[in-house]
Amino acid sequence: MAWIDLEGAVNVRDLGGLPTVDGGTTVPGRLLRSENLQELSPADIAKLVKEIGVTTVVDLRTTGELEVEGPAPLDAVPGVRHVHHPVLPELGSATQAVSEALLVTKIENDRARYPDDITTGHYLGYLEERPEEVTGALRDIATAEGAAIVHCAAGKDRTGVIVAMALTAAGVEPDAIVADYVASADRIEAIIERLSRSKTYADD
Repeated sequence: MAWIDLEGAVNVRDLGGLPTVDGGTTVPGRLLRSENLQELSPADIAKLVKEIGVTTVVDLRTTGELEVEGPAPLDAVPGVRHVHHPVLPELGSATQAVSEALLVTKIENDRARYPDDITTGHYLGYLEERPEEVTGALRDIATAEGAAIVHCAAGKDRTGVIVAMALTAAGVEPDAIVADYVASADRIEAIIERLSRSKTYADD
């Protein structure tokens, strides 16, 4: 894995160099993946924007997450385009009781969608419930002028699914897509430690 070491993010990697089914490899500096970008340092921003050439941030978090977490350091960087594609259902101003009821319904739907594996059912829900956001994210990745960086909160589920679809569209070998997906497990303790400082996820 082409890990990118940053001060303010721990699950960041460049998806260049992956083998494709036609015998080629993906281009470095074109598609990056990450967890949330709230703690990036000035050095991190310089590395991403000036060295790697990030021009597009594809944010998969919900509107609620964005509102709670507030602006991220890359938001203020000229020339970096930000696009928001929440792949989870938006709850809007629902009360906590309504939100909890909707969550129970979603879990039931995820289980019904793929009884053998609720996580697979959850991932398929992105496609069933938010198809316009999934296709919008893929379109923004494909049309980015420079490198696109895709992220959610932990950089493993929502990001993992969208990146897997982008790599599939680019003709990457399936085993390489799986290897990239599972690589986030190598950083899971550091990811959890970062999420413990998050306004959204600290209580979890």
